[in-house]
Amino acid sequence: YALARSGKEREARIALNDLLAASRERYVPAINIATLHLALGETEKALDQLEIAFEQKDTWMTFLKVEPIWDEVRGHPRFIKLIRRMNL
Repeated sequence: YALARSGKEREARIALNDLLAASRERYVPAINIATLHLALGETEKALDQLEIAFEQKDTWMTFLKVEPIWDEVRGHPRFIKLIRRMNL
């Protein structure tokens, strides 16, 4: 996340690819992948991963409503729908 936000997109994409590769072999929280997608400006992919995190019952999802990282998508219809599904 920090790499992408600081303009180091190439390094952030490498980190994302590493996470995606690792997720094929072991558990990697989808919310971590979502955060990287969001930082890279890939909103729809980020929201896709949040849906997966919701299905996985990731405890970090409870912070969606207050975590500043998600401020830029708070008005997105899919984000709003997800928050409602979570009863937040």
